[in-house]
Amino acid sequence: FFFAPSSTSLMAEEVPVSEIFKRAMQAYDQVPKLPPNSVEQAEARDQALKDFETVQRMVAELHIFSSNESHEEHSAKELRFVTVPALLADLKMRLFAPAQDTERDRKRCRVLNAAKADYHAFFEQCMDLGLTFGLDKEIKWARSLQGSEKRSREAKVEQAKRLMKTEKELKTLNEQLLVVMEQKKDQYDEDDDVTRQHIMKTIETWILKAVSQLEMLANEESMLQQIQGMRDRNESIRPPPPPAAAAAA
Repeated sequence: FFFAPSSTSLMAEEVPVSEIFKRAMQAYDQVPKLPPNSVEQAEARDQALKDFETVQRMVAELHIFSSNESHEEHSAKELRFVTVPALLADLKMRLFAPAQDTERDRKRCRVLNAAKADYHAFFEQCMDLGLTFGLDKEIKWARSLQGSEKRSREAKVEQAKRLMKTEKELKTLNEQLLVVMEQKKDQYDEDDDVTRQHIMKTIETWILKAVSQLEMLANEESMLQQIQGMRDRNESIRPPPPPAAAAAA
């Protein structure tokens, strides 16, 4: 399911981290567009996973972010790396073992735990940089979520409305960004004001998505644990097979 870290120092990697991120995003964007459960979709997903994990290691090795820094101290080009853990979590939640795999549920639980860790790392990075967009309460709830705990219907509706509004604003910014890039071409500044607004809105959108995803993740994990518990109990009370008949003399 997962890609082991390379033993080779990524500081010496010839390909810049920005280029690997760009390649990862291209693969990530292809995943929902490809036929479900197809070889092509699996390849795009795995490529995105591999590249995002490489970016994550490089960002840590390069010490791009520090806990005592504000987002204002970083360029838009650097801030886009904040979303990497959330992107990894989203991809991991798309991983399922084959239906015939007897360890399918246990493997799924491991995947969910890995995705949860990524979302928590994303929240931690956002809080360190002061990028919570007034969503501190929602982040705190999602980080402390246990079992199949659920929010009130009103809280879900309110967040869904905000997510729709944020995604609409992000779409508008994306259109504006494409215009800026086309107009400036070779003179395009990756820390342009529109670019920065686009990155900030992307991070806000992912915070809202992560809160909902963690709630769904917790519910699925609780259900899988119950199913596995019932299977284990059934195995423990199953009567032993009858002894083999003695061979005829």
